[in-house]
Amino acid sequence: MARGHGRGKLARRVVGGMAGIGRVGDRDWGGASGIVMEEAAASKEEDGLMRFSYLTTGRHDQGIWGSVVEALEGKGHVVWPERAGQTWDVGRVVEARMRKAARRPDAFLVVGDRWETMLGALGAVKAGVPIVHFHGGEVTEGSFDQQLRDGITKMAHLHLVAGKEQAAKVISMGEDSGTVHVVGAPGTDWWWKTPEDAGLPEEFASLDTRDGLTILMLQPETLPDGLAGEDERAYRQAVEYVGWQAGALAVLRPVTDPGFEKVNSALACLEGRANTVFVYGLPPEAWWKAVRRATLIVGNSSSIVLEAGPLGVPVRLVGERQKGRLPPDRELLDGKAGARAAEVISRWSPPKPARKPLFPLPVSAPRIA
Repeated sequence: MARGHGRGKLARRVVGGMAGIGRVGDRDWGGASGIVMEEAAASKEEDGLMRFSYLTTGRHDQGIWGSVVEALEGKGHVVWPERAGQTWDVGRVVEARMRKAARRPDAFLVVGDRWETMLGALGAVKAGVPIVHFHGGEVTEGSFDQQLRDGITKMAHLHLVAGKEQAAKVISMGEDSGTVHVVGAPGTDWWWKTPEDAGLPEEFASLDTRDGLTILMLQPETLPDGLAGEDERAYRQAVEYVGWQAGALAVLRPVTDPGFEKVNSALACLEGRANTVFVYGLPPEAWWKAVRRATLIVGNSSSIVLEAGPLGVPVRLVGERQKGRLPPDRELLDGKAGARAAEVISRWSPPKPARKPLFPLPVSAPRIA
């Protein structure tokens, strides 16, 4: 792989990104990794500054959203031929792919805090490939995503965060401040890429939205706090609230985290409601069309805190799942987060070998061999 000279730049680099590991690239992150990849492709210099490739899994491989692989390839992205049929296969597939010298990327890009994402990051660690992590330093007291996010932070070599407070948390965890960059939330760039008069996504074609469009997004509270059943009461209160809203209702089914059956049980009473559709998530283009048309978004998804709410869409946050999470810094909601991230990555020299500075200890044992 040809390397550039000066300023530590790589003239060409393959970055392995994950699409569809749980919610990576799903509705909660609005296609953040895709935004960064497209920005990088648009800013190619000479023979190309960066090349990206995708590993697709989960809903992307199940045909729920049509041929995501064809869509990615149509945009010029390389899609790995390997498939992680089950979530637990993700780490194995990532490690095996990266150990092949001809296909070995210089870095591996992951977004967020899902347990599937953690497995992909572990595969990269085992293969000795440095990790670029988006959205570290955030807090979700009501979800085990909290521990997973911090674990990925400790494995990552480059941190692209949504705000100054998130950066401070990453640094407080012992990460080198020179590896932490505040870029905003790349998923929010879709807001500017989506016209105000964009029509409804085809998944909502049956809805009559003349009296408004409410979107309900409930996910399980995997670390519920307080009295037993409090999480279920929050789900039912949210369902009752949206059931009384005028106009159309779009219900996004939960991911299969522990407790998802409780969410589906609460949603069941909406199945007979007129002018209502149920969908299993949406690809980024469709999701942002829906956000543009929404008159209200209700739920406990990260998209409410990181994307829709900060962009001015009326929202109502439910329960404890997102407790403690902060939105991106307001001045970075400018449609340029992806470009900032791509620029940071382009000027970064991934460490070889993929070592990290140890957290400083008061006493160090002498080397004996």
